Amino acid sequence: MRVTNNNQKNTLIVSQGTDNNNKRYSYMSIYNNTKIKKVSEPCGRGKTYALGSVIKSKQINTNHLILLPSKDLVTQVKSDLEEIHDIQSVVEITSNTTKSVRRTAIEYFKLAEDTGHVLLMTWQGWQELPYFNRRENWDVYVDEIPQIDKFLPVTIPFNKKNVLDYVEIGESVNEVLAKVKVKDDCENELQKIINKPFDQVNSLFIGLYKAILSDSRDVFVDLESWNRVFEREEIDNSVNIKDEKKSNNRVFFLSMMNPNEWNNVTLMGANIVSSMLFNWFSNYQVVFNILCHSFKLNAKALRSDPCPNPLILIKP
Repeated sequence: MRVTNNNQKNTLIVSQGTDNNNKRYSYMSIYNNTKIKKVSEPCGRGKTYALGSVIKSKQINTNHLILLPSKDLVTQVKSDLEEIHDIQSVVEITSNTTKSVRRTAIEYFKLAEDTGHVLLMTWQGWQELPYFNRRENWDVYVDEIPQIDKFLPVTIPFNKKNVLDYVEIGESVNEVLAKVKVKDDCENELQKIINKPFDQVNSLFIGLYKAILSDSRDVFVDLESWNRVFEREEIDNSVNIKDEKKSNNRVFFLSMMNPNEWNNVTLMGANIVSSMLFNWFSNYQVVFNILCHSFKLNAKALRSDPCPNPLILIKP
C-alpha cells in the first residue's frame, strides 16, 4: 500500500497492494476467512429487479436487508417490491421516514422475528449503526459498490490534546503512512464526546473519532503531517483553527472501510473487479465468489415484455 500526500489539493492518494516484500499487516490477517458473493453486471440489466424474485421465494425462510446508495432508490425499490413482486411487509428506514435512523433501526433489528422481514436502508444510514443484532437471521444485499475511502484532514488546536489524549500511532505501513488506534481505556471517553461534544472544538473531531472507534473502518495518518504538528510542533499560531485553507496545523487522516461486516454479503454492481473496494479488500485476502449458481442470464424470465438485451435471473 502506498500513499502520496498532495499538499496543493490536500489529498492522500492511496494505491492498493502490499509492499515489495509482500508483507501483510496484522490488521489485515484477521479477515482471512471473509467471503463476499458478487454479481457483477452492467447497470440496467435487471440485478435489482431480479433480486425481488429471490426475496419473494425465500421470505418465509429468512430476513432480507437491502442497502442502497440513496433515499430515492430506497423508496423506488420498496415500491417495486410491493407492486411488481407483491412482497408484503417491506420496511423503509431513512431520514424520510424517521427522525432517528440509528435508533429506529436498532429497535427494528431487536424486535424482528427470525424470518419474513424485508428492510431497506441507505448504505450511509447502515454505517451509523453500532452493531447488527442477530446477523445470522438476515441475508444482506448491497446494491451498487459503496465508497470505501474518506479523507479526514483535521486542523489541530494549539494544545493538541484533542488528538494526543485519545489517539496514538499503531502499526507502520511504510515510511509515509501508519495506522492509528485509540489509546488504552479511551474508548468510553471518545464515545461520550461523540454523543455530546464538550465544546465547539470537540465537534471538529467527531468524524475522526467515529472512524477510529468503528469496527468496520481502519484509519491511517500521513506521517509527515503528524510529525510536523505533533513532533516538531511547527504550528502557525497566527491562524484561526477554522481557517483550514491557510493553516499549517493540519494533520491528514484517511479512513478506509475494512471487511469486518462483509462476510456472506452479496454485492451487486457494475465491473466489481475494477473497483477500489475489490482491490482494497483483496489486500485482506477476502474471497469474492461469483454467484454462477444463482445468477443466470435470461431475457424472458423477469418481465412480461421480453427485453432485447439479456437480464439477470436470480434463482434461490
